[in-house]
Amino acid sequence: MEESFIFIRVNNTFGDPFFRVYMTSDGKKIYIPLRSLIEFTGIQTLEVDTADKTVLGSVVTLDNFDNLTEEKFLRSYAGARYIERDEDIFVDIQNLTSVMKLKDLFWDENRSYLVVELDYLLPFQVKDINEQKKYNLNSNLESEKEKVIQPERKIFSPGVLRLEYFLSDFEDRGTQNFSALYNNQLLYGDFSIQSSFYPETELDLITLKYRDKLDGKLILLGDTSLEKNNALSLKESNVRGFNIINDGIYTEVDSRKVTIKGPVVNGTTVELYQSDILIGLQVVTTSNEYSFEDITLFGYSDDFVLKFYYPNGRIEERSINTISDYDIQEKGKSDYSIQLGELDNSLAGSAKYLYGITDNITLGARYLKANSKDIEIDDNEESNEFNIAEGILIMRSRAKKNPTLYKFNWLADLDDTGEGTFRAKINKQLWFLDTELFYDEYSDEVTLVEERERRYGGLISTGVGRFSYNLGYEMREDLDGDERRYTFDTRYFPTDTTRLLLNNTYRDLENEEDEFRIRFSTSYSGFKSFNINLRANGTYSDGEWGDEEYSVGIAKKYREFKKNDLDYSAEVKYSSEEWQFTLYFSYYFTDWLSVPARFTEDDQEVGVAVEKTFILSRLFKESGNPEPEEAWLEGFVFRDDNGNNTKDPGEEYFEGIEVIVGPEKTFTDKNGYYYIDGVEGNFVQEVKPGYQSVDPLLRFTQEKYKIRPIPATGHRLDIPLVPIFAIIGDIELGNSEFSASKRARIFQQTKIYVKNGDEIISSNTAESDGFFIIEDIIPGKYTVEAKYLGDEDLYIEKNSYDLHIQAGETGEYYEGFNFKILENLGEKVASEI
Repeated sequence: MEESFIFIRVNNTFGDPFFRVYMTSDGKKIYIPLRSLIEFTGIQTLEVDTADKTVLGSVVTLDNFDNLTEEKFLRSYAGARYIERDEDIFVDIQNLTSVMKLKDLFWDENRSYLVVELDYLLPFQVKDINEQKKYNLNSNLESEKEKVIQPERKIFSPGVLRLEYFLSDFEDRGTQNFSALYNNQLLYGDFSIQSSFYPETELDLITLKYRDKLDGKLILLGDTSLEKNNALSLKESNVRGFNIINDGIYTEVDSRKVTIKGPVVNGTTVELYQSDILIGLQVVTTSNEYSFEDITLFGYSDDFVLKFYYPNGRIEERSINTISDYDIQEKGKSDYSIQLGELDNSLAGSAKYLYGITDNITLGARYLKANSKDIEIDDNEESNEFNIAEGILIMRSRAKKNPTLYKFNWLADLDDTGEGTFRAKINKQLWFLDTELFYDEYSDEVTLVEERERRYGGLISTGVGRFSYNLGYEMREDLDGDERRYTFDTRYFPTDTTRLLLNNTYRDLENEEDEFRIRFSTSYSGFKSFNINLRANGTYSDGEWGDEEYSVGIAKKYREFKKNDLDYSAEVKYSSEEWQFTLYFSYYFTDWLSVPARFTEDDQEVGVAVEKTFILSRLFKESGNPEPEEAWLEGFVFRDDNGNNTKDPGEEYFEGIEVIVGPEKTFTDKNGYYYIDGVEGNFVQEVKPGYQSVDPLLRFTQEKYKIRPIPATGHRLDIPLVPIFAIIGDIELGNSEFSASKRARIFQQTKIYVKNGDEIISSNTAESDGFFIIEDIIPGKYTVEAKYLGDEDLYIEKNSYDLHIQAGETGEYYEGFNFKILENLGEKVASEI
């Protein structure tokens, strides 16, 4: 075994050309000293324990969210090949990765060159990260909203008009519809109107929406759904009037049946996933709303995710929390909604207020005035008017893990002094079981409408591996006789993209034959472009099966509305001893003209659909075919010679520059002009210019822009390019003599920062000889600051310079940024005396 010296570099930072190791005489085996390696890294929290044959202490790591974390470190070298010499432990290089927890190791035998990458940070790297966080993190968080471009709203804008014509069949002049949609800015809000003109003239939808006026609330004038207690059945749910409501997804849970609905852009395909498996798909065409109902909930640990495929190609995911049905408010926080308008040709309204007494107790009240669903009175179909005041009490136990949830509702009929409607629900997770108890007792008026006096029961849910189970009992005291209902539901995931669902219901009926219902469904979502669904339903009663139905279908996942695109679905169904086959497809010749076709076993229909959008402020300019509520962006890419971010005469345009907004992209024309439509409004969008065709000596003043466009409105966003500049300097050691390796290490532990106010624009470390260069700096006012991050008692004599880089047609080098590092001799001299 011979002593030798190698070049070592750690974490791609500093190195030492004279690091002492031991080698075998043939040079095949190399042994690395642990104590010397730890000393070289500067990690003072690590040590070698020769008694236990371990390396122990603590290290600092960086997680995926750029957070620094201190971790315990304990590694044994007892099983490694090692030798003890010179008060150090020399470990075989082949065992070094496990003993020192290395991310990577590279040994070049020919050059005697060792590169070590630790799975943790060096002390000067920790200081550097803290330095950058000190300047960047707080300023970024504070100014995040300021960096988003918020266009000013207008009292009126020309808006966007869409004309739609549909003919189901050319041959027999089948169903025809002609309608129009119009969106614009009106009175500083988002206005939308939809009307049919043929075969009948009718106002289908009208809304004027104001966001951001009330925190988290949407002020809506026009049409929307009326909020209510889910025990009440209304004749109509669409109210036209004044509304202050939550702007987002609505969920409702009743006896483990979930309803999820919300607003969305027309033309959007919406997929609903339950525990990562597709369970529902809808294509929203005219209502601006999606709705999934009667979804079986297998415990409140079920995860629901909505995936939106927008017409412009953008894909968005949103997670759903089904427990939100409880409406629990934090202490001192409140929630409310107000709705007043016309519903079913009469005055209707709803108002709700919830307030958090404590974090675990919420009190609330709601008022509802609306017509009930039609009921039979004296052989006539009539509706009653609900005039109901509701009290709400929601409580949660203080247990931090698996708290019990209680919800109580009391609904009093203001037109009747009799007993009201009482509803209670308790949810509790017991070990691996989700349990629910519920009790509903209805007033005379609600009983008349719902045809039920009382219902109560319970549910138990659990999951084992890929299986989930629901076991339920419900007693219904209906006007036409009591019913005991027993349910057993099973869900199984054979694979991550396959779901099997079996619903079993046994109904013990007082005045009818008992019956057993079974429903089976399976879906497969593993294909990229389409889904497969299989369903089977049947009822067993009075000794025989009935209402049998079997179906299998496929459907395209989402529609793109592009030229030469094909939308399709197919279904084969067997019901009542009859086979039915349906094939639907629609071929898009352009993004606004398509031919829909529907084929069954005894009928064929081929028609035409026209959906053409007109941007009224661009009638004579080229544009796409966006949805009326979508926005568009336009602007120029140019060289900004004077740094004012504005295109001035004489400044150069750039052709062929890529501009990306979400999934959409375009290129500038010969005049440097770009245009992109189909941009979703009221959401922050990122605009990114691309460098593919840009001169390498030019840079964009911003790598990306954030803008929150207004629906049905265009926005001007110019993108300037500027020449790049470089900062050059040297670092020298002034008043002490250091070895060459130590000098190099000091230089490489010195960081030079280019700062603009509270933000670090760029940074770099010096070379081993003290030279540094920082490139790609754009015009602006900066501070160039040097900071020594090592453990030596050193300081920098003049550690910063001010720099003002002015714009111009070409870039240049800024030199003379020299820093002198000095040793703090005060304590050293004092100790010698």
